[in-house]
Amino acid sequence: MLALLIALATPSPAPTQPPEILHVVVSPVCATIRQTVVPVGQAERHNDSSFVDAYTQIADVSKDLINLDDNGRVTKLTYLAHQTQADVGTVFSSIEHAQKLIDASRRRYPDKAYPQVARLRDRLEDVLEWQRKYNSMLDTITGSYLDNQGPAALHGGFEANSDNVYRQDVMSEENYINGIRALFGQSPLDLLPHGDQPSDEDEQRIQNEQAAAALSIRDKDGTVLNPVGVRVALHNAEGSLVQTVITAAHGC
Repeated sequence: MLALLIALATPSPAPTQPPEILHVVVSPVCATIRQTVVPVGQAERHNDSSFVDAYTQIADVSKDLINLDDNGRVTKLTYLAHQTQADVGTVFSSIEHAQKLIDASRRRYPDKAYPQVARLRDRLEDVLEWQRKYNSMLDTITGSYLDNQGPAALHGGFEANSDNVYRQDVMSEENYINGIRALFGQSPLDLLPHGDQPSDEDEQRIQNEQAAAALSIRDKDGTVLNPVGVRVALHNAEGSLVQTVITAAHGC
């Protein structure tokens, strides 16, 4: 009986309520920032780090070149050029993958229907395009050096046959080092000593080109790329991207 009274006095537990289903609506802009801007921005930052590494390595190596003979310089520069070429390939792959993420976003949120999202993608693509040009210059500088190794190329600095517009200037040791330096807005180094010095005419031409940062490098569409111009354009594109993302993120 006592047990029955206790049972009757004890309130029945409240029935379990079904779980509440929350429908969270995320705006296309906020979704794009999370799904596209963040991963593509991370890839672009890694690309920039690769560019800085290329300059840091050439800066460190160039300090030692003055104390090396010709064979020692060639060994160091050739190793560095191959390393930079590997990094160039990684950056090109990174740019390709980032573009695929942008293309997927464009299929989900078409430009005309989502203009604010389109602006975000445009700024991302601007940075990718200038990184591609920057990477192409690194590719040409290091590739020219590797493709034209040998006493004539290293000491003279110019091809006898310059019909190939992509290789009008064969990067000698000086041009190779200073080509990398020009990409980062650094002044050229003095000509390195050689057992076989270039002619006065070639030496003057090298110095004039270095002073003007006028490396003859052409983009895939034939446009001449200037190291200083590409570097400035890349910095401007990155600044514009940051401002566009900050403005768009206020509503998220």
